[in-house]
Amino acid sequence: MRKPSNDDHMWTVYTKQFSVPAWATISGTVLVLVVLLFLTTRLSPQQPSFSFLDSATVIIGFVAGQVILMGLMLQVLLLAYYTSDLVSSLTAGPSPPKLSTLYDIYQNPSLKLGFEKGAAPHLYFSESTDNIVQKLWQRIQDNNYETLMNSLDEGMQRVLREPYLHMGWGIPMRYGYGHDCRLFMLPTSYFHVQASFMLKKDSPLVPVLNKV
Repeated sequence: MRKPSNDDHMWTVYTKQFSVPAWATISGTVLVLVVLLFLTTRLSPQQPSFSFLDSATVIIGFVAGQVILMGLMLQVLLLAYYTSDLVSSLTAGPSPPKLSTLYDIYQNPSLKLGFEKGAAPHLYFSESTDNIVQKLWQRIQDNNYETLMNSLDEGMQRVLREPYLHMGWGIPMRYGYGHDCRLFMLPTSYFHVQASFMLKKDSPLVPVLNKV
């Protein structure tokens, strides 16, 4: 799968406190407090009655005063924390994906899993009795097999374009794409098979391969 990069970093995390929902929440809270203060003074016989404008002035002034006080008190803390967090996000890249098994992939519906058409994983998925493998195969069928690729190269290109995981034989993937820092290979392997090599009689490679 594609390894996260600094290009995927959401810079909006530094400005969420200035987002429209945050200000809408503050505005709604202020309005509710103004109405409550207005009604409380009107319904309390021992308290002087506030007009709606007076109630709004008190609440808005209180909120504004709190904002100014908070800004003054947290100035040093914001400069230190914000700067260090920003610098660290630029110097240290994002951590690898926290995925290890097919179960982790199944638990994340935003990820698409696929493999090469007619390759060994195609048979393994269609005939497996494992519950998770069956569910992933059903998800592939529900998507009209659109996650199945015609070649390994096509699958790798799709990995780099979208949240897609391509399953295949580990040796050609490792030697063909292991040098690409944009890719991340999950640590867990599946569908282990034995491979045979045809050698001519009395080949000097026989004792070498027997020790592997």
